[in-house]
Amino acid sequence: PWTVKAFSLCRDLTERERKDLTFKMNLNPRHQTLETQILDYILGTNCEMEDFVNLASVHYPPQSEETEPIKQRLKQNSSGEIYKKGAGFVLIINQKIFKRDPKNPASKQFESRLGTDVDRDWLNMTFRYLGATKIRICNNYTDAWLKTELDECVRYLNVHGNQFEWLAVCVLSHGGLTVCREDEVYSCDGIPMDRKEIIMKFADKSSLPSFEHKPKIFVFQACRSREVPTDPDSAVKEINRISSSVNGKKSYPTSFDDFVILSSAVEEFVAFRMVQYGSFYIRTLCEMLLMHGHKDELITITTKVKAQLMNIRQYKSVPDVNTYLSKGFYFNRTKESMKELVAQLIYDVTFRELYKKTVGEVLEFPLNNLDV
Repeated sequence: PWTVKAFSLCRDLTERERKDLTFKMNLNPRHQTLETQILDYILGTNCEMEDFVNLASVHYPPQSEETEPIKQRLKQNSSGEIYKKGAGFVLIINQKIFKRDPKNPASKQFESRLGTDVDRDWLNMTFRYLGATKIRICNNYTDAWLKTELDECVRYLNVHGNQFEWLAVCVLSHGGLTVCREDEVYSCDGIPMDRKEIIMKFADKSSLPSFEHKPKIFVFQACRSREVPTDPDSAVKEINRISSSVNGKKSYPTSFDDFVILSSAVEEFVAFRMVQYGSFYIRTLCEMLLMHGHKDELITITTKVKAQLMNIRQYKSVPDVNTYLSKGFYFNRTKESMKELVAQLIYDVTFRELYKKTVGEVLEFPLNNLDV
């Protein structure tokens, strides 16, 4: 469908718009047709057609009298529909201090994630500005606490779902890929949890019927590097563990829709975080949402985030977007949410100035201290 969409756009463009797109996307003008230029670009950069269409939405040509701008057409799906705007529910899981559980063989020891509190505060401020009326923050939750909290959030949303038009679940933690490529994040006691387990708590229609056909956003700030096995039989043990889980309680349904997964890194890569300023991904995502969240479609914004992060030379990272949204999604900024943002900014500035004059000068945290 993305291939058809791209070539449909080429068919509808005027000659001036074709030349504009060729120039702004740095396509090869040696090829006479725009369709051929696009194919040459995709082959040369080894990107997908979907990536090209999303990039084109950033470099759209100016509006002409003959046709509407590309950006407007890319903002909507083929039906031109958008989700209903309204209030949102947000859950932020912030894992900072890790301590291994000696009684659990699956538990691992990790370094503290310094700087993650900055990410938590950025997300809290951003989603309040964009219309979230209920935000729950979980700091340093063990595996048992986390599962209880997820269940409690689902119960709450099933009762009060009519108060919200969208939800967001943000997970800030350590993570990685297992030998069998399970995508995991960790609780503060070092116990892994498959991302799918978190996602399906909210995306599965049978688990959360009150949010059927409503957009659900999942944000993961965690590394996704592959686990290096120290045990030669680790692959066999991992397969047996997954098999026993599937035969037991752990299974993933297929009755899900209307959600998007935003990850700080693609599979087998790490995500970077600064001790004093938080992670590159969360900060950039929040800045873009604050600037464009009330006027641009969500997927268009994630494309801008990716473009900005790939311009960081020393710590270049490539965020990942997997969307199952069936319509365009726009946040709803209100006067009340803008007042809350101003109040939060005033509080943050006052707090940070006081902190710098007291604790900060004593500890002398370096500005360039990076934590992976």
